[in-house]
Formats: sequence, C-alpha cells, structure tokens
Amino acid sequence: MAGLKKIGRQSLEAQATTAIEQAIINGHFKPGSRLTEVTLSEQLGLSRGPIRAALAKLSTAGLIVQHPYASWEVIAFSDKDIWELFTLRASLECLAIELAMQRFSPMVNQRLQGALEKLADACARDDFAATSSSDFAFHKTIVELSDHGLLVEHFERVEMRIKMLISSSNLRLPSSAELLAQHVPIADAFARQDIVLSQQALRAHILGEGRVLIDDYEKAHLAA
Repeated sequence: MAGLKKIGRQSLEAQATTAIEQAIINGHFKPGSRLTEVTLSEQLGLSRGPIRAALAKLSTAGLIVQHPYASWEVIAFSDKDIWELFTLRASLECLAIELAMQRFSPMVNQRLQGALEKLADACARDDFAATSSSDFAFHKTIVELSDHGLLVEHFERVEMRIKMLISSSNLRLPSSAELLAQHVPIADAFARQDIVLSQQALRAHILGEGRVLIDDYEKAHLAA
C-alpha cells in the first residue's frame, strides 16, 4: 500500500509511532479504518513489538481504539466530539494568551507578530499547504508563549485530533483574505496588551471554525 515507507532500525518504536501517527493525521488512514499489527508490520518492515508499542501510544493519545484480537481502529468523530474538541481548544488557547500576556515583552510580542507575518505571506501567495501550516503555527506560538508545559502537552493532543478531523472532512475553508482577517485582531490586541479583546477574537475564530465543521458533518450525514 502506498503512503507508508519502510523505516530504519534506530528508535524503532518512536519511528513507528511517528509514521502511523502522520498517516492518520494526513488522512491516509481514515476514521473508522481498521489497523492490524500484522499489516502495519509488513508495510513498515518492522517486527510486531515496536508496532504494538506504537499503537498503544496512539491509543493513549486518543487517535485509535483497540478491539480484541490485535485489531485497532482509527477513531471516528461525532458532532459532540467536534464540539468538545473546539470548545476545549478555545479554552486552552484563551488561557494560553492570558498567561503569555503576563510575560509580555517586546521579544514575546515579536514572536506572535512574526507568526502572523508568516501567515500573511502564505495567504498572499495563496499557498494552501503553507497557509494551513502557518495557521497551526500561529496558534502553537500562542500556546508556547504561555511557558506552561502541561498546557502545551494538552494542546498538542487536541491539535493532533483537529488535524486528523480536517484532513478527513470536506471542510469549507475560508479564503486566504478571510483567514488572515480572523487572525489579525488576535495579534493586534495582544500587541496592545488587551486581554479581553484578544480572548474575544481568539474564541470567536476557533468556535466559528468548529461550527463550520459541525455543519459540514451534519450535512454529510444527511446526504449519506
């Protein structure tokens, strides 16, 4: 099967985890797909031990669930799952930007403004892949600026599921201009150290994206 490349012997468990994780997040393995240790072992050229350990890690991360007899399944999403993901993401990022503002300095502000500039550049070039990457990087920057390790850890788990959700859906993406317009108020309010406006803009952007996804999923289910 195309999409998975054989990997070397160094850090086999870690490499297997990364390979399977990326295949899930990128949509190679769709929600509901059945995974087995035997098949993955053949595709990656590894023994079943590292594969089993990798699958256990991905189960803990919430990307797959285990069934009897060495079978695993990529998680599928319900409307409630999407709502939970985006409301949690909004809460995490609003806390992050509050903590980041408590550490405000020209250097801290420049990191967020730099992330916005990269997003603006990608939008100006109308480069879909770069825009998507820069979008996630902007939000990751907010979380990293909180200097809160546990918050970063929880955000990364939510981020993985959202990437997986987006890659497996027909999400109606905003235009480059619309996407940039949703991020500028966040960075501008942060630069002015206005916690209320920055959190309002951040929450509106995240929850708005969640509502679009829920609407798309509801329409897809009605059409099925």
